[in-house]
Amino acid sequence: MTATVVAGLALAGIAVDGVAEAGSTTSASAASASSPSTAWPGGRWTPDTPKYGMVTETVPMTMSDGAVLHLNIGYPADMVTQKRAAGKFPVLLSQNPYTSSTQPLEFYVSRGYIYVVSEVRGSGESSGPDGGPVANELFSPRQAQDGVELVKRVSTKLPGSNGVVGLIG
Repeated sequence: MTATVVAGLALAGIAVDGVAEAGSTTSASAASASSPSTAWPGGRWTPDTPKYGMVTETVPMTMSDGAVLHLNIGYPADMVTQKRAAGKFPVLLSQNPYTSSTQPLEFYVSRGYIYVVSEVRGSGESSGPDGGPVANELFSPRQAQDGVELVKRVSTKLPGSNGVVGLIG
């Protein structure tokens, strides 16, 4: 992990204790000499071209204590058929305390990520173990446990997940 970060920083034109990819040395001035002059380290960044469309679905997820949260999921889709793309994809997970109507961001889905927006307990259409309302206690230990359960489930049980989960938002 450290080597990946160091190499990534070196590729971006940022010296990290003089270490760059494959053990060579670099400096910020040497790296910037090979890239266009911009205010950004390493030159100008442009995102990859979108390769997918997006299809969405909303699914309930029952937590270990019986509370039900709803997930809005954006899956990469074939650009022609607009059907879910074959293959496994990394997952971006966002927990949203505002509303259950927030949708996945097409920017990420179109570039090959499954994007999951989960409501937090006490928001949107979430419900308690008995089907009734549940308190919204932001940053509580129970909500932290929900986060742990969500990561485990989307990494192992979500159709199309390759097991890699990033948190966003």
